[in-house]
Amino acid sequence: MNRAAIIFALVVSVLPLSPSWSAEAAEPKLTPQAFYESFNIRSIYSAIWNGLRDYCGSFPKDFFTVAKSSDTYLELAKRGHSEWFIEFHPDNVIVLTEDLHGGSYRVTAQYELAFSATHRDWRAIAGETLFSADSDLEDVQALGEFLEHPENCIPYPREDNF
Repeated sequence: MNRAAIIFALVVSVLPLSPSWSAEAAEPKLTPQAFYESFNIRSIYSAIWNGLRDYCGSFPKDFFTVAKSSDTYLELAKRGHSEWFIEFHPDNVIVLTEDLHGGSYRVTAQYELAFSATHRDWRAIAGETLFSADSDLEDVQALGEFLEHPENCIPYPREDNF
């Protein structure tokens, strides 16, 4: 075997071991930016569901603006009022507090998220209610439902007043 053939055989046998040539891409990292751009709101029970029944959007960026952000915290607002407060924890866990209408609706829930390679978005795969100002509110644990896009959806009318 000549020298070129030996080198070629070595390179071909080593390439599959190299992380940059790996068949599996690294799982995306959940960050506040990734959450804002690609968390599928339709995968959780939320006060925003009524709007989702009519509008085309599925991600926080479709409904909110960023009011505050750090490596472990995100605050999202509509029409100048902060409504979603998200804490980021290890293992793709978030704690989401929805505080709508100046406190008339307040719920805190913890969700475990996973990235869907098929849909290229983050989705809740488990959750539990931590606090609810409404004692009649059911626990969020049953996450099997997924709110689909309506057939004749319309864009959400963003009226951000920052």
